[in-house]
Amino acid sequence: MLKASFGKKSAEKSKDTSKREGRYGDDLLLVPSHSKKARKRKKRPNRISKFLFKYGKTRLFVYGKSAVKALSVLSKVCKIEDVKIFSDGVSFLLPSKVLNQILALLNNLCYDYKILNNVGVAPALAHALTHVGIIVASAIVATVIFLYPSFVTDVKIEGDVDAVTLKKITATLSENGVKEGSFSPSLDANEIEQALMRIEGVAYAGVIRHGTHVVLTVKREEKKEDFFYPSGDRVVSNSLATVTRVIVEGGTAAVKYGDVVKPGDTLIEGFVTYGDELIPVKAEGVVYGKVYERKTVFFKDEELVKTYGRKKRVTVLSVFGKHKTPKSPFETCEVSTKRSSLGFLLPLEFVTYEFHEVATSVQKNLLSEEEMQKMVFSKIIEETREPVRILASYASFSRTDEGVNVTVTVEMEKNISG
Repeated sequence: MLKASFGKKSAEKSKDTSKREGRYGDDLLLVPSHSKKARKRKKRPNRISKFLFKYGKTRLFVYGKSAVKALSVLSKVCKIEDVKIFSDGVSFLLPSKVLNQILALLNNLCYDYKILNNVGVAPALAHALTHVGIIVASAIVATVIFLYPSFVTDVKIEGDVDAVTLKKITATLSENGVKEGSFSPSLDANEIEQALMRIEGVAYAGVIRHGTHVVLTVKREEKKEDFFYPSGDRVVSNSLATVTRVIVEGGTAAVKYGDVVKPGDTLIEGFVTYGDELIPVKAEGVVYGKVYERKTVFFKDEELVKTYGRKKRVTVLSVFGKHKTPKSPFETCEVSTKRSSLGFLLPLEFVTYEFHEVATSVQKNLLSEEEMQKMVFSKIIEETREPVRILASYASFSRTDEGVNVTVTVEMEKNISG
């Protein structure tokens, strides 16, 4: 190492271009450029750690009884989830990508903390990928190469159809296994074409498969002309009812007040009389009738009522659809599952089991007959999809060993020609 001294404000530059300068105290140190420290390269970060840091979540524990106060400050930086309060502090989840920023903020606020673990799909995936052996990887590659031609990777629809018809076409294709990412070793083109042509507005449908691509050609149905005076036009009844009012706007009334009609009976004929001649016209008008809606509901004297308590989620990795089912943490519970696929080319998926604790208790029926009658009456009104006018209501009660049957009959007037 060479040494050179300088004055207070003047310095002599070295002519040796293979050396660099570094200051130590009041002196200037000249270090050879081929030093081991100068040649040392920066180490690249691990890609799995980088993926985990970008997409994962970290559970952090902050010590202190007043740690809850820090959450209001931290929540301005990122979204805080799954907060758990303990006697000596608080734990919570935060995105791993802002961990360094949160730690710096906690240091400025003088809080002690501890990083507990990394959770979420990204850490689980990173952990699983780092422990998959060569045999499993080779099996996955072989399976992908073998099964890839049996998948549908692209569905193209050619033709001029409206948005509603296109939605029906897409739903029909999906029901027959034609959608992106679906495993369809064989497609029956004739069956799919027949199903598509049953859709209203579709006159022609042709399905062709090219490897993993499916091309659908659709021709829309041309609208038929509407005639103002259609032959045989008439207004018919949609209910069993007693006619109360007839309002004719076109044609001739076929019923009168007090007539009893059944579904399909003619209410207004599609013609008018002119002398002895019958002139066809479009039948139009509204006919009202009195109908009876009846409903019976059974009310138990004692009924088991479910009460839900704690929840717990357990996520396991499934390979080729096989995995170990976790044990229930509760004595009685309801279980629901959710699957998250890692891609249609990989036979890997995460299966999340959610255990919901359930407790049952016996609840007695304390409703009066009048209250039960009102409940059944409300159900009848809710099930009526059209405007009606209530004329009367009747109720009957029939008791059994386990409860009581409540039958309510509602007399109402409604439009029976709609």
